Amino acid sequence: RPECVYSSGNPLDCQTKLGNLHPMNLDRIRERLSNGFHPFVLETSGGKRVPVLHPDFVIVGKGVVVVMGEDDSITTLDGLHIASVEDALGSKRRK
Repeated sequence: RPECVYSSGNPLDCQTKLGNLHPMNLDRIRERLSNGFHPFVLETSGGKRVPVLHPDFVIVGKGVVVVMGEDDSITTLDGLHIASVEDALGSKRRK
């Protein structure tokens, strides 16, 4: 069985799907994109923070997230290294 790196120490943060690791944070990102978008920030296990300012500027794949920045830069993140998904400063999510 492949080993999973847990961002929070919680084994539920990662699950096995069809023999491949499937990071649970990718599902959280998809939910944020489909449930009334508000800007958010992805933080990696290395501490890098990547803002997602508009739903058109992010692609979520099976195990990877690609984010385009305001300056047209591209950041590719391995889903296993996304440690948190949180609201951007000044962004209010409705519950």
